Amino acid sequence: MRVLPLVPGVIPRFFGDCLINGRDWEQSKKALLPQFFPHFIRERFVRDLINFNFHKEAIRVREFIDQVFSAAKILEYEASEQSVVDRIVMNFHPTVLAQSALVDRKHSRKELYEVVGIIEEKFAVKRERRRIQISQQGRTMQESPRRGVGRNDSSA
Repeated sequence: MRVLPLVPGVIPRFFGDCLINGRDWEQSKKALLPQFFPHFIRERFVRDLINFNFHKEAIRVREFIDQVFSAAKILEYEASEQSVVDRIVMNFHPTVLAQSALVDRKHSRKELYEVVGIIEEKFAVKRERRRIQISQQGRTMQESPRRGVGRNDSSA
């Protein structure tokens, strides 16, 4: 807690030094990470943002994938692309995971996006079927009372 009051002044000074010395963003980031984000902090971020960042049903799958890859890049996560893809798949929401269960293991981000495209198509077809079913049920419900009224009238 004692470090937090120092941070607001330290960070602007750090970036000021970077500007004075003519460093670009990549050079500044290389100096920033070890100074302000030591290895154990980055490992905690990796654990929280990559290993245990569970996909939520309300978040689009592609958005989730992009978030994880962005976190890995910013934190300079030194795992292979295959490892990041595996972590992403492990953390998919169960509904997405169920759709990807029969798909072969993916090795790259591009392959993962291809599978996600197929899964999104499956979800779109499922939503369309549900919409059609609901509209057909609605029509059936509207027509049923009319038939019943007509029959009662003719029997009287």
